[in-house]
This record gives sequence, C-alpha cells and structure tokens, in this order.
Amino acid sequence: MSRNSKTSQCFLHSLPTETICSILKAVLDDIVKNDMHRVLAGGLPFPYTMALVCRHWRDIVSSTHELWTRIFCVLPQEKLQWMSSQMEKTGSYPVHLTIINKDDTTHEIYPILRLVTPHLQRLRSLR
Repeated sequence: MSRNSKTSQCFLHSLPTETICSILKAVLDDIVKNDMHRVLAGGLPFPYTMALVCRHWRDIVSSTHELWTRIFCVLPQEKLQWMSSQMEKTGSYPVHLTIINKDDTTHEIYPILRLVTPHLQRLRSLR
C-alpha cells in the first residue's frame, strides 16, 4: 500500500503549537534534572538542536522564551555570540546559567559575567 505525501506527514504537525511547546519544555526539564551535559547535544544548546528538526519546530522554538532560559556555557570553547543571542531570546523570563569550566581557568569567565551583568535581576541561578 503506497501512501501519498499528505498521509505520511508526521503527526506532530497536527498537534497544537501549545502541545509541542509543552512537550519541549518537559523534555528540557527532564534533561536538566537528569543529565545537564546532554542539554548540549552535538555542541549546540537544546533549543538550537530542536530548531533544526523542521521549519514548524523552528518557529515554535524561536517564539518560546521559556526554552531559552537554561543557558549552559562550556569553557574554554564557548562562543559568546551564542550566549548573547540566547540571553536575548529569553525575553523577560528568569535565567538559569551554568558555567562548565573544563580547564579550571578563571580569565574566560569574566567576559561571561560582563555579558550577564545587565540581566542580574533575572538571574535565577548560577552554577
């Protein structure tokens, strides 16, 4: 039995945006609770990875500020433009910042702290 392209589309496209958003938030919460290093799938933060799935998910992820509020910064290779972009995408939501310092050097932390300083009132946690 052959299927045409309309019947073979993923059922996720038929779910309401709010449902997909709730699923993504639950997945992110589960990952953060169980293994925060998995948030960085393939070196990309969770929201960026989910935005690569398809255009529909990219639109949802881009417009859902809550998905961007868990910021994981892995030193020494972290790119500050990613972090700056992610900070902007959080909107006015509280932010959780985790700095993973593989080299135990402190000089690379200062630019991150300068970037976060204007948002201190929204900083919910810093690890």
